[in-house]
Amino acid sequence: MAVTVILFFIMAASFIWMMINLFNVLRVKTKILSKRELRKEVLKQANKFRLKDPVITCDYCGCKIDTKKDKKCPGCGASYNLDEEWIRRHDVSEEYLEKNSDKVNETLESKNSEETKKAKKRLLISCCITGVLIALFCVSGKIEYRYPETRKNEELNNGKSYHTYAEADYSVDGDGIVYEDDNITIKITGIYHGDHTYSDELYGSVGDVKVGFLISNRTNEDVQIVCTCDSISGITREWSYIFFNNKFRKNSDTTIYEEIYSVPQQRVSELIFSEIKIRYDDPSEDVDSKDPVIVSTGADRSEILDKEDFILLYSSEKVDIYKYYIKNDKEDCDLIIHNKTDKTMTMECDGVTADDKDVKNPYVFYNTSVPPHYTFVANYYHAFDYDYGDTKGKAVQTSFTFKFREDPKQSFSTGYFDM
Repeated sequence: MAVTVILFFIMAASFIWMMINLFNVLRVKTKILSKRELRKEVLKQANKFRLKDPVITCDYCGCKIDTKKDKKCPGCGASYNLDEEWIRRHDVSEEYLEKNSDKVNETLESKNSEETKKAKKRLLISCCITGVLIALFCVSGKIEYRYPETRKNEELNNGKSYHTYAEADYSVDGDGIVYEDDNITIKITGIYHGDHTYSDELYGSVGDVKVGFLISNRTNEDVQIVCTCDSISGITREWSYIFFNNKFRKNSDTTIYEEIYSVPQQRVSELIFSEIKIRYDDPSEDVDSKDPVIVSTGADRSEILDKEDFILLYSSEKVDIYKYYIKNDKEDCDLIIHNKTDKTMTMECDGVTADDKDVKNPYVFYNTSVPPHYTFVANYYHAFDYDYGDTKGKAVQTSFTFKFREDPKQSFSTGYFDM
């Protein structure tokens, strides 16, 4: 990546240099003197001739006068403006101008031709350099796209985090395997807590956590691995708790740490990985696993959310939908959806209306997976991607569709209900 960026800036500078040289070639080639300019140039040449020998003889006392520095005769003080020799030197006749115009023009054209050759040479060199740099930039981009840098071994406290992490007072149950086949093993090695927690109105407190992974690649090629975890300790949220998409070196074990911010009560009793993807050089060997993988720990499993202050919007035997106002401002609120079934469900928002008129199409919730007995939490206005002003003082309604891949017959829609 760094090489490509450096090449880009060098290439840009080379292109600018090439354009300057092109401008110079055009400028030199079009440099043709008009009759007035040529006359001016001849007078300039005549003036140079005069200044080669500025000394004249005083007509009155015979003293030498250096006209370059003396305004009057240094011997007798007489003016030399009417001196015959001085007048002769400054008398540039039309005959002189005509006679010398061709000579001056030839000199200038010769000089112009030499400048053009030099400018063309510089232009050719700059074009060649720019072309080579463009080729290198394209090749470098393809190489980096095809062979992204592999992820290296990491340290728990590497100085890049705001906190210092230490091993939690609980450990992963069992072997901590997230995925394993003949080629690849993804294993959780430990849970680590940051040294600070913060108060949170919804969860009571939150804190940052790191999860350690050991990635074992037993193949003879670097392998791309995508790993996603959206659900932790009974809570699913609208963005991933853990997501990495990296290349891992062939025939090697790599230790990495994934940082999770604002973990409710800084407690990880369970991690549910919703997706594992493995990409090989041969696409026919690729792995796409969307079966949830559950990794449990010895942490406290008590309920994290206190629903006492939640406002119930919709309820059925399969799902409860609440909203919770943040800091009682009656505007910003969280939308909370609890899966009451023993099956994983996906959610899709059918739409939002305000006074029976459609509001901007919502985008979140589509194909969002909520494990059995988990609670989905999302900021209400962020999730639906519209301003509070679109709905303020209006009757707002929304509808959700919930689907169950394991048993499609259980899928249902809530129909529009009041928010």
